[in-house]
Amino acid sequence: MKVGKILILSIFILQPWFLKGLIRPELLLCLFFVLYSVCLKKIAIPLNELLIILFSFIILLIPPLIHDTGELDLVKKFISLLVVIIGSYYIVAALKISKQDLMSAIKFCVCFSLIFYLASTQVELLRNIALSFKGETYGIEDKLEVYRLWFPTSAHTFHLGLFFFLTTSLLLVEKESFIYILMSLACASISARSAMLMSICICLIFVLIKDRKYLFMVIIAIPVFYYAMTILANEYVSVKYALEPLEQLIHSGTLQSKSSDELLQKHLYIPAVNSILFGDGMYSNPDGSFYGHSDSGIIRPILYGGIIFQIGYLVFIYRFLSTLKQFHFLGAVVIISFFIANVKAEIITATPYFTLLVLLFYTTKNTNSSVRV
Repeated sequence: MKVGKILILSIFILQPWFLKGLIRPELLLCLFFVLYSVCLKKIAIPLNELLIILFSFIILLIPPLIHDTGELDLVKKFISLLVVIIGSYYIVAALKISKQDLMSAIKFCVCFSLIFYLASTQVELLRNIALSFKGETYGIEDKLEVYRLWFPTSAHTFHLGLFFFLTTSLLLVEKESFIYILMSLACASISARSAMLMSICICLIFVLIKDRKYLFMVIIAIPVFYYAMTILANEYVSVKYALEPLEQLIHSGTLQSKSSDELLQKHLYIPAVNSILFGDGMYSNPDGSFYGHSDSGIIRPILYGGIIFQIGYLVFIYRFLSTLKQFHFLGAVVIISFFIANVKAEIITATPYFTLLVLLFYTTKNTNSSVRV
């Protein structure tokens, strides 16, 4: 039963999409466990979360109605979030998932992801399988950072990096084995440069203020990164690309990179006053590109619904991030890190890190807010 729980949780978290998203395991698992609960007549409703979702759904429809744009992309995104929230609730309830079960699933996800990735670097078939798990890749498979797509999940790059940042943080606060933390740190470093920096920072903070026995981990990590920067970076262009922020920090004292320059030059700007106040009712352009040419989590929601909508957006994020408060100071650091990451790109997406947050939310949540029917 323990193994079954871990496998179900891992598939639900990693969300490998089959046939380019035509078959989505998280949706199938959600439907299965809802029906399972109905058949056992043990169905309950996560009342508070459903009320928040219902209220959010109504708010989402207002901007396109006011501006008569017919925009539905953000509505579709919230439907995906609803699947994750409902699915998480019924999986936790039906299988009686404990925090220990969830931590076991996290360790399995990290180990399996890294092993699969390392194997993919050598076996083209596995790379093709990894690519088949993805939905939209935005042409990355033809770019230098294609290596980021070789994990066994539908998520990639920035959002996958946030997942491994979260797993690194949870493994630290739960004081799991060094090997799992190092593996998670490696996955974070591969999947996104921002996640690499965030994960290194959380490790250093944990070592300095919480538990210095983990200094051993830092002692191991430093020569590994040094080797990667001085030898592998000269031999492999992709390694040099991945470690660009650290290289810049050492040589120039800044964290400047091509992506950070692009963020400041193109994605962060002050919208028109009318857009700030009321939004434009647009989330995506007709060709599917980002409306306003920005995917920043502090610009895109404003362009959609204005400053009031942006405030509601941040409250929604905090609703699930607040479960990290149980980890006190380190939890607060992780919450702040996610809000900082939101400046770079939207973090409300039904990807592995959000799924993990919701599962953690329900494994620790008081069930008094549920109503049995």
